[in-house]
Amino acid sequence: MPNLLDTALQDFPRNEIWRLQTDGWQACRGPDNFRPSYYQGMEAGFNFLRRFDDVHITPEFIEHIYFSAYQYESAFKNERICRQGYCESVNEFAIVLPLPGLEAIAGVSLAGIDELVTMIQSSYESQGSREFPQNEIGIMKPGMSYSRVISFNDFATPNEFKNMLIKQLELASATLRLYTGPVNISDDEMTRVDLISNAATREEILTFVQNDIDQYYAELQRAQAITDPEHRKASEIMAINRFIRKLHQSHYFPDGNGRTFIFLLANLLHLQNGHGLKITEFPAHYAGFSSYELLIETRTDLDNFNAFKITKAKEYFGNLSPETIIGDKEGTKRELTDRLNPNPLIALAQIDELFIQVLEKKIQVPVGHVPSKSLTKKTIKSLTGPSTSTIAHDHAKILLKELYLETLVRVVQNDAHNDITQRLGYGANTQTPVEILRSILFRHDLAKACGPDKIEPIITQLSNDALLASTCSSAASSEPPSFKS
Repeated sequence: MPNLLDTALQDFPRNEIWRLQTDGWQACRGPDNFRPSYYQGMEAGFNFLRRFDDVHITPEFIEHIYFSAYQYESAFKNERICRQGYCESVNEFAIVLPLPGLEAIAGVSLAGIDELVTMIQSSYESQGSREFPQNEIGIMKPGMSYSRVISFNDFATPNEFKNMLIKQLELASATLRLYTGPVNISDDEMTRVDLISNAATREEILTFVQNDIDQYYAELQRAQAITDPEHRKASEIMAINRFIRKLHQSHYFPDGNGRTFIFLLANLLHLQNGHGLKITEFPAHYAGFSSYELLIETRTDLDNFNAFKITKAKEYFGNLSPETIIGDKEGTKRELTDRLNPNPLIALAQIDELFIQVLEKKIQVPVGHVPSKSLTKKTIKSLTGPSTSTIAHDHAKILLKELYLETLVRVVQNDAHNDITQRLGYGANTQTPVEILRSILFRHDLAKACGPDKIEPIITQLSNDALLASTCSSAASSEPPSFKS
């Protein structure tokens, strides 16, 4: 019986799997924006999910996802803390607001502040006999070597704590060099806000994670009792997102939390609930965006995955007659293009997948075509030449090559007209737009079939404006200045 992951990937371009494993907003930087060891781990993580897609989630299962996904990193090999799994030491990461220039890397939104404050309040209220609550907020200023904890108990009301947090987040956002808003701050106002997960024993962490799991399943059970399909699905998505957000906020692992929780576990939960897979555009938002905001984003992410599927094009292409393919090539191209995604970069990947499935005989084109190796020797002997079906089959493969190259021309021509943040090379540190496009095409079987003599003259025409966008963006850094003395 096919596993949930492979069933969902059935009509998704196999050479674009990397988009499921990385931040969607960084896709314009190409697959080489992430190191090979990262992809090795993500493939291992996917293989792990293939084997255990019907599992009831446990703390140990989540830890095994982490081990699968992180095992190829140098830190895993060289640092004992990374091989231990759940981190017993203090863990923290910086959060900022989605102010101008920071929308993609923002960890918390104004709409999500109340839910974040509620989480911190709950952490203090459930502290029990532990020395520190599970989660806190830390502030770092210039000259400080580590974050200073801002105790929730030092404020008379949650609203006072919230107002303080908003003010500090605004300063932290303005501190980043990527910030493009009107507010300028002085050196002594520079700030970093950290979401802190305090030190805990392994037994305590297992209890924390189990509590997160129990809350998820309780919320999921309530969602599944809803009779209206759309309302039920929305409630299921919100249950998943709140679970993933809490795991991400607590940063239970020394590194690799995003890939473990957001790219792997979250996609598994969506598969288990029949939602399909998602291309996660803004994983950073799972630190503190509101439940409703994450619902809207998840719906878009699910749609973005489906936008790559070749289902409609595959159905059309597999039902073509020999006469249509041979006699109306240009009309066939137009009809096929109408069934591809209007974004030429996505269409390029779809054409590549169509070509692969034709070679694999998963698509029989023209309709009813029987490959020659399947014919009997007697039948072959009786043939005086290639059949009309075979001729049409060869024409179909040539048609896909031509359409691929024509679509590649559209990619190059359209790139300069895209929003600057969507243009190839935006934000890349070292690679040019041409190199990035080449890295995407390098993964395509059809690009190899066309050959570099056909591909290179097209991609080298990529607008120099895109290179300028890349250069300007890479000059900025998302990291704040060092605050250590």
